[in-house]
Amino acid sequence: MEASSVFLLISVSFVLSMIVVPIQIKKFREKGIVVTDYYKKDLRKVPTSGGFAVLFVFFLMFGLATVLGHFFPIRIEISDLDRTAMLVIGLFGLFGAIDDFVDVGRASKIFLPFFFSYPLAFVMDYDTVVLPLVGKLDLGMFFLFLIAPTYVMVVSNLVNMHSGFNGMAA
Repeated sequence: MEASSVFLLISVSFVLSMIVVPIQIKKFREKGIVVTDYYKKDLRKVPTSGGFAVLFVFFLMFGLATVLGHFFPIRIEISDLDRTAMLVIGLFGLFGAIDDFVDVGRASKIFLPFFFSYPLAFVMDYDTVVLPLVGKLDLGMFFLFLIAPTYVMVVSNLVNMHSGFNGMAA
């Protein structure tokens, strides 16, 4: 993909997010979809489920990138790995949305996200890790079905936990 295409997609994504997120915040406040912010002294109410707006823009841009690639002379290649990553992101987003409205339980929050990452194992074409002072380490199926899904699960949970921490992601 050309650098100018990437810059354009990132810029449009940023602008759309800056438009959509405040609208969602306003609508959610009006409808009472708020939670108590326990990290503030005054325990104010803040809108919850902010991931909806971000996922909306994310999938909208993915769709636009696909469509625009067919009609304009910009080269946007979307690989099987890209599509699978979109599926995994969608699964995490859907699970997060369900969890916002229904308590899915601790065990589900720990184990299900691990399996959401499994589709990546079937499209990844590498299973080697390069470690400093050790060199290349071929981990084979262990990497594809244990290390990679664990990594995706941990990173997504860390982002999820810390983004809501004190409202910093909004």
